[in-house]
Amino acid sequence: MIDSLTREALLDLLLTNTDELIREVKIGGSLGCSDHALVEFTILRDMGQVKSRVRTLNFRRANIQLFKELVDETPWETALWDKGAEESWQLYKDIFLRVQVFSIPMCKKWVKEGRRPSCLSKDLLIKLKCKKEIHRQWNQGHVSWEEYRDADWMCRHGTRKVKVQLELNLARDAKNNKKGFYSGIECTLSKFADDMKMSGAVDSLERRDAIQRDLDRLEDWTHVNLMKFNKAKCKILHPACIQLLGPQYKKDIDLLEWHNYRLDGEWIESSPEEKDLEVLVDEKVNMSWQCALAAQKANHVLGCIKRGVTSRSREVILPLYSAVMRPHLEYCIQLWGPQYRRDMELLERVQRRAVKVIRGLEHLSYEERLRELGLFNLEKRWLQGGLIAAFQYLKGAYRKDGEGLFTRACSDRTRGNALKLKEGRFRLDIRKKFFTVRMVRHWNRLPREVVDSPSLEVFKARLDGALGNLV
Repeated sequence: MIDSLTREALLDLLLTNTDELIREVKIGGSLGCSDHALVEFTILRDMGQVKSRVRTLNFRRANIQLFKELVDETPWETALWDKGAEESWQLYKDIFLRVQVFSIPMCKKWVKEGRRPSCLSKDLLIKLKCKKEIHRQWNQGHVSWEEYRDADWMCRHGTRKVKVQLELNLARDAKNNKKGFYSGIECTLSKFADDMKMSGAVDSLERRDAIQRDLDRLEDWTHVNLMKFNKAKCKILHPACIQLLGPQYKKDIDLLEWHNYRLDGEWIESSPEEKDLEVLVDEKVNMSWQCALAAQKANHVLGCIKRGVTSRSREVILPLYSAVMRPHLEYCIQLWGPQYRRDMELLERVQRRAVKVIRGLEHLSYEERLRELGLFNLEKRWLQGGLIAAFQYLKGAYRKDGEGLFTRACSDRTRGNALKLKEGRFRLDIRKKFFTVRMVRHWNRLPREVVDSPSLEVFKARLDGALGNLV
């Protein structure tokens, strides 16, 4: 018997196995009188033809109750006792993944045909399909790595190019309202940074159905562009009461009822009030709630000033009032200007309390305090802000947008100023209080030198001297 090898052993064949590639390996007898052995194995040739599909968790069909029961079976206090953060996390992760297998099924991740971004052009789609085919051939060894790299670079370059072009088109067409999002819409749309307002007059059954058609078009647009509305935040605000409708509407009972609308097959809830950009609009559109809210905020700020500031001198209180308190009484006043005398007095009392805090003016009346401090009452301040906004729409930076807000008067009488506006007649007082209506009479009374101001700064300076004759 030979205890050790007399010559070097040569390895003629080395077998390496990849998972699911070679099975049923059997070692047979020797080959004749040599020391070579017979090896039998099965090669799974069809495995290269299997197309793997991405599978993901189907949370819609998850058994949440079973998941909770399986998780509760683990004694967490005992299992996590005397373990560090890393060990505790690894234990929790293993249990979570094990429970997930039994309670959350898997599903194939399919992409519906035709649901692609609007920026994906036909040429780019052809390039992407070509890249996919080249990648498949590269895996099979039919093409070189350089060919696949070039195809991948072309797709990346094309994708960046179409995205840049889409963003450029959106920026150019945003003001002109030419985006596909608004094509075919019959109602009025107001665009904001993160939401949208759609409005329409429901004075007939056809106008009522037009709003529903517009909602359907918007929903179709979101499906095509892979976007969704947050339906939980979609509300309907009916900005008119039945008592305010004219007698011509009372013949049709359907128009008196508040109609509900659908969005993607779901009913949209009605809301008595909505707040946007810190302005509260209710169904009566009289802005009383907004006036009360503004007065409440201003009073809170005044209370903070009185509690936190010891000095009562004019040099301290007046800048604080102008900077942090008065903006609550004037913010967006062109929209929610008070319509009733009680609301005006409610807001005026806030300024009355503020100027009363200043030391040395206790013996003066409210009007005398304002003159001493160089301030206007709130009614004059609101009128001043409204006229400044009107100047911007008529002769300033917003002239293009103001063409549809105000109408020039067709008259040869140019006494006062040459830019006269047409005054409309309305049955309801609520319409007379709108910014575009209530400013017309005051604008027509402005002197010529004020209206003909070459710039906004000059207009503000000249307007201060003319306000005494307007209010």
